[in-house]
Amino acid sequence: VGAVAHAARGAGVPLLVVPGGTFNHFARTVGLASVDDAVDALQAGQGVRADVAELAFGDAAPITVMNSASVGVYPDVIALRERVRPRLGKWLAGIFAAERVLRRSEPVAVVIGGRRAEVWALFVGVGRNDRGIHAPLQRRELDDGLLDVRVLHRGSRTGAIAALAFGQRTAAVLRALRLVPERVEAFATADLTVDVRPRNGRPPGFVHDGEVALEAPAAATADLSAPGYRTRIRVMPGAVDVYRPSATRSGADAAR
Repeated sequence: VGAVAHAARGAGVPLLVVPGGTFNHFARTVGLASVDDAVDALQAGQGVRADVAELAFGDAAPITVMNSASVGVYPDVIALRERVRPRLGKWLAGIFAAERVLRRSEPVAVVIGGRRAEVWALFVGVGRNDRGIHAPLQRRELDDGLLDVRVLHRGSRTGAIAALAFGQRTAAVLRALRLVPERVEAFATADLTVDVRPRNGRPPGFVHDGEVALEAPAAATADLSAPGYRTRIRVMPGAVDVYRPSATRSGADAAR
């Protein structure tokens, strides 16, 4: 969805999202629960203007982000989760991957707004997310003009597993067991710059909208004299028009 949204922005045409992915995060926020919903919205020409975020590594051209971006151990969790998901299912695969990665990994050093921190993960959600989940993936609004930032600081590995094995169901279970992490910093902003330091001599990867990025961070590291790389993510208000069913239409501008 992010790749097609980037192309739609460049061409100046509306975006049609057809729900058919694993989680359908953005489609659900738009109000598209089925393929029929998407077709009806397209035929009626109904839509809404939505915020996106731009993510840039070093001096490279920015990419479009629709839901979230993250640095830390999360790229490793995603890669392992997808390998075991056919056998375990989404929920158990997330817990298994988070536990296996956290048991073997070390935190990543980052600089956020001039503050150095060692983190298991830094998440940046496009738009405000549910406060009950530590990994912001499901935006609540399409046009609030904000980034929802969650910083999972170094601390208990058990707490980190609880945060990274994300999901409404997982979060509810872990809260009941009192396994939620204690050192989670949360704030909202429209623009964020993060310096990422190498871990074990290699630049940590980034995840954006479920896709793991390794080459762009490595290229940004090579271009800098200082260790690590710098990335910037910022909100682009109303940057893309999205087809949306009229029954869930908000007061935002309609796409044409």
